[in-house]
Amino acid sequence: MHLLVTGGTGFAMAHVVRQHLSADPAARATVVDIAPPDAQARRFFAGLGPRMQMVTADLTDPAAYATLPADADAVVHGAALTPHRYTTTDGILHWPERDTPLRVIETNIMATARMLDWWRQQPGRGAFVNLSSGSVYAPEVPGVEFVAEDDHVLPDALYDITKYTGERLTRRFAALYERPMLSVRLSSVFGAMDRATVARHVRCIPQRLAMNALAGRPTRVVSAQATGDYVSAADVARAIRLLLAAPPGALHHDAYNIADARLTTIAELQVLLAPLTGGCPVEEVPAATAEITQPAALRTGKYAAYDTARLRRDTGWAPRPLAETLAEYVDWLRAEAAAG
Repeated sequence: MHLLVTGGTGFAMAHVVRQHLSADPAARATVVDIAPPDAQARRFFAGLGPRMQMVTADLTDPAAYATLPADADAVVHGAALTPHRYTTTDGILHWPERDTPLRVIETNIMATARMLDWWRQQPGRGAFVNLSSGSVYAPEVPGVEFVAEDDHVLPDALYDITKYTGERLTRRFAALYERPMLSVRLSSVFGAMDRATVARHVRCIPQRLAMNALAGRPTRVVSAQATGDYVSAADVARAIRLLLAAPPGALHHDAYNIADARLTTIAELQVLLAPLTGGCPVEEVPAATAEITQPAALRTGKYAAYDTARLRRDTGWAPRPLAETLAEYVDWLRAEAAAG
């Protein structure tokens, strides 16, 4: 199979590319990204050889689509701009949602629409998988700590709105052109290749805990009982590949959650990480001095656990234990530190 992956040098999409090429010596991949591979991506893709072709392109530009391969068999569309607030090392606050909202809309909505329109005109009849997010769920649903795909969808932030719009576009194109097109909603993802890029500046809780622990620093938190539904990027990629490989008639839905399907506290992550890192100290401090300010009460709606029953039924997928995937992540962090 020749798989086209947009956003392919980024985080979870890099795992899709590597797993796809590693599983089949005859497989090919075209990776489309707005920036060429950085040093970490080059190390991650080492050994994959000429079966992986890079296309550096901005998918908001209509001219970019002339550079895409016409012989692709399937598409995973992960290119997006994640506009969360972040502060650079020089202390400057960046907030893309507020600073460049049209850029977010152009990247996450119009580029998705253009990709769908391009793919429906191609001869390949394989699936189009659109990468969405659990952020499409309502920010708070009192008493609901477990959400399924048809429950409580109410995006509020700009990123959330653009992701849900991408889902609806994908669903409509599937109906109009009778093509296998679907979306996946991810919970909080961690793992190898999680780093700042031109399109994404997100530091998840497992990353902060693991990196601080390896550096011998405590992680300052508001509450060690703050939770998240944490799934590894490698397991996300495996789920996507199972969806791509599903035989006709096997998939019965247009959206699938990919998650661990349970909430894990910072204290529980601490216990799992401590033997892997030589200790994982956590200090509860006031919000003004905390690195992780998430309160323990934030555990409903999009902060809840995500039901993965439909994905399990249709593909047989299940996430690996967190102890295993966290160990895999710490090994990668150590290797990256050694590589400089």
